[in-house]
Amino acid sequence: MEHYHAKRLYIGTTAERTTLGGTFGTESIGVRFWDTDTGEEYVWSGAAWIASPAHNLLSATHTDTVVNAPTRGSLVYGDATPDWDELVLGADGAALISDGTDMAWDLTPTWKGVHTHEANIVLDDGVSDSPMIQFIGGSNDDVAQIYLDDDGAAGRSDLIVQLCDDAGESKLYLKNLSGNPVWTVDSDGNVVMADGTTIGQAAGPLLTFDDTNNYLEITGCKVGIDEATPGEKLSVTGHVIVEGLDGFNAMGEIAALKFGHANQSDAVLGMVGVYGTGFVICAWQAAGGGYLGVDSMNVTTFEQNTGNVYPGSNKTQDLGLSGTAWDDCWADDFQNEPDYYFLDERRDERGKIVPVDDLAIICGIQPSGEFDGRTGLPLVDDSSIPEWVFTRDKHTGETLYDPDGKPWLSLKMTTSLTWGAIRQLVERLEKLEAI
Repeated sequence: MEHYHAKRLYIGTTAERTTLGGTFGTESIGVRFWDTDTGEEYVWSGAAWIASPAHNLLSATHTDTVVNAPTRGSLVYGDATPDWDELVLGADGAALISDGTDMAWDLTPTWKGVHTHEANIVLDDGVSDSPMIQFIGGSNDDVAQIYLDDDGAAGRSDLIVQLCDDAGESKLYLKNLSGNPVWTVDSDGNVVMADGTTIGQAAGPLLTFDDTNNYLEITGCKVGIDEATPGEKLSVTGHVIVEGLDGFNAMGEIAALKFGHANQSDAVLGMVGVYGTGFVICAWQAAGGGYLGVDSMNVTTFEQNTGNVYPGSNKTQDLGLSGTAWDDCWADDFQNEPDYYFLDERRDERGKIVPVDDLAIICGIQPSGEFDGRTGLPLVDDSSIPEWVFTRDKHTGETLYDPDGKPWLSLKMTTSLTWGAIRQLVERLEKLEAI
């Protein structure tokens, strides 16, 4: 035989029930016995076992209940007595909550702890522009809310996240799994990106924010300004304005567009800009200079160290329109200074005055065996001309050479040699005439 609830409920056979009844008196009124032989419940009346009649759940038969008739939607709960009592169904939309002591229905419940939902949650209070979710700080004066703002258009509304701290110090944080802020929106609406964060697609980042080195990197895409389908890394429709640190006329600073290789170790760089009040186009590299023109036909070359400017590699380009180009001009189309050389003598490298035989120099010029590719005329042998005849650098005094390695020879020098040779011939004719 088994017993429960401080020997107020027994389970056993008929024989055991008879034996137990022999020990009971009025002090055992209400003790119940479940007879496993008859399959019925019996209650001790004080003198005998009485078969338990049918009765309501919350009825006087149970000494630990408050008598209540059943009501649709009601729940049975333990009240403060404690007794089993009826909790009537709450109002429409109310939730059943606990305050840690009792439970009750509440239309505005406060939820605590972590809640996991495996299905959609729909919030609808039927009021337009009304906050749907509120987050309240411990002091109840720090409030954030998420709600839908109906803009009046059919089927359209805006999702708004609003911070309600009157002190103006509220910030909206988007944090990663480590709890570090990735994006921060301050009370003025400014968005601050954390160092190293990116914006992109599944294929990879498009924007990378580097706060350490202070740059924004755009990768893996083409950027268009007023261009719906940019064809290059950067396509712009309209003007591009580049200002120096002090504006357009940045004295001491350059407002420039720079062009260079991704790897700057080769020191190749080009620049177009304004320096002071002057317009600057320059290019430089580790050795030599730069050029203007396409790679196969550099129209003009210039040296970075000397500032000298030369014609292109084939030296046949027109500087100007057909018929008025510079290489279509005659020598006397230019204004020439009259300080030509009187080459009857010169100062040599040792500073000594020595005579010059202009006629011998001219007659000593030999053919090189090469022909000009444009005119088909034979070219002279540069080595048959004295080096002092060639053009010298204005600053260093060194012989100047073109990009092909050939020395420069000016019209001024050849004209002066010709005049000197004429003087020599005239002198010889006068001597012959005097014989």
